[in-house]
Amino acid sequence: MEVASLLVPEGSDLVSAQGRSFAAVKYRSDFGAPLRDVEAVPLVVLVNEDTASAAEIVSGAVQDLDAGVILGSGRTFGKGLVQSIEQTPYNTVS
Repeated sequence: MEVASLLVPEGSDLVSAQGRSFAAVKYRSDFGAPLRDVEAVPLVVLVNEDTASAAEIVSGAVQDLDAGVILGSGRTFGKGLVQSIEQTPYNTVS
């Protein structure tokens, strides 16, 4: 979340999480984009088919908040979410 906070306006919603095993939570930026003037300095986030997890949370926040554009080739890994790990029954692989 810290990386996204450096790139988007203060107080912006970055990511939310909810699940069966924990209460819903929302994370907001708290730095106020100290690395750039959000209005004056263009931002491009580069992605490719190896982009996953935290990088997708950052790029999703930048795109959703219109703080920049996402540019790359191919699809990203598609894991821009928070997960919890659970054992599967009977030693199976999920």
